[in-house]
Amino acid sequence: MRNLFTYIVASSIISAPAEEKLFERLDQMQRDLYSTGKDQMIHTKGIYHLVQNIDSSSLDSKIVLDQAWGYIGLLENAIGRKEQEQYLSNVCFILKNLAANFRYATYVCPVTNKIWITKTNIVNNPYLQKKDSAKRIS
Repeated sequence: MRNLFTYIVASSIISAPAEEKLFERLDQMQRDLYSTGKDQMIHTKGIYHLVQNIDSSSLDSKIVLDQAWGYIGLLENAIGRKEQEQYLSNVCFILKNLAANFRYATYVCPVTNKIWITKTNIVNNPYLQKKDSAKRIS
């Protein structure tokens, strides 16, 4: 039993950096959305490959990542800013509970109801380009 517990702990530590990189990337996308013009697309390439390389030991994490998988592919292949915003919001909605495990917070825009994940305490709403105009949901 002790060996099983050691294996579970070790495998979760090994998988943590890849999951952490995923949330760092989502946070960067949120900052890019906030800092660019409303019609300008953001860089989304590489996130699909990042998720593909996550080898989570947690069954719950695997299920959540599988649910996000389709939207992540759509996010990378989006052809416009509005599509990017919608797919990013969908990905963040699916990953919101998993993000809390890595000390990331999830916020919702009160106007558009779109969601994003960030690590910062200063809330910059990427969908309205305003500071402090969001509600924390996790």
